[in-house]
Amino acid sequence: MSKPTALVIGASRGIGQTLVQQLTEAGYETYATVRFKTGSTEQNARIFEADLKDASSLSSAAQQLEASVHGLDLLVICGATAGDASYLTMDPERALEFFDINCVGTIRAVQAFLPALRKQAPSDGKAPHKTIAILTSLASNAGMRAENALKQPVEARMPISTGPYGASKAALNVIGIGLYSELEPEGFKVLHFHPGLVNTDMAQPMIARLSSLDQDKVPWTVIERGDSAKGIVQVIQTAVQASGPSLKYVDWTGKDLPW
Repeated sequence: MSKPTALVIGASRGIGQTLVQQLTEAGYETYATVRFKTGSTEQNARIFEADLKDASSLSSAAQQLEASVHGLDLLVICGATAGDASYLTMDPERALEFFDINCVGTIRAVQAFLPALRKQAPSDGKAPHKTIAILTSLASNAGMRAENALKQPVEARMPISTGPYGASKAALNVIGIGLYSELEPEGFKVLHFHPGLVNTDMAQPMIARLSSLDQDKVPWTVIERGDSAKGIVQVIQTAVQASGPSLKYVDWTGKDLPW
């Protein structure tokens, strides 16, 4: 019996690395990309080198993938850049980098691996997944940010960073909707995931800010990356069992979120 195939973009650490483990344990034949191979790269999957800023590296990884498998069922894009920044003082080139990696990088990845996703044929009597999963963030929610910014007194506000990270994730959500609109006639599913406030290196500045507050007033709980990744995989498995195309924005538990 052939296994469904999955590729995780951005698997060198954090949630991406753990998603590789969880997908493999869930029965997927799993592949992954990292920017640089190292001796510490976990071997739960075949690893390709690729960078979301470099279309040629993604095309090369796609060619290597297609030489190994007939096609691809699931593409998971979790590579990203994050960090605090001030709109008033930051280098504008750094602002462009957020959008280049988080937004345009997703477009590059989909374009590179779309032929493999389209190639996948039904096997074992089951339809191909044709699924693209995109890791986004609650930081993308403009309504939540506006509500927080207007709270009085100022001390009542959550320490949500400004800067282009959230803006790039909001743009990423719009890109995902656009991808779905174009791919829906082919039966594709596009799933956006807020992974939660996960205890990763990337999230430490946010976790540190929240830890200084009255915890009864903090609406988010820090979770471990294994819990987040396991939940995301379970939601994906449920989604692919449903026939036809779909577009969702959910958290790692499957709870629907406002765009």
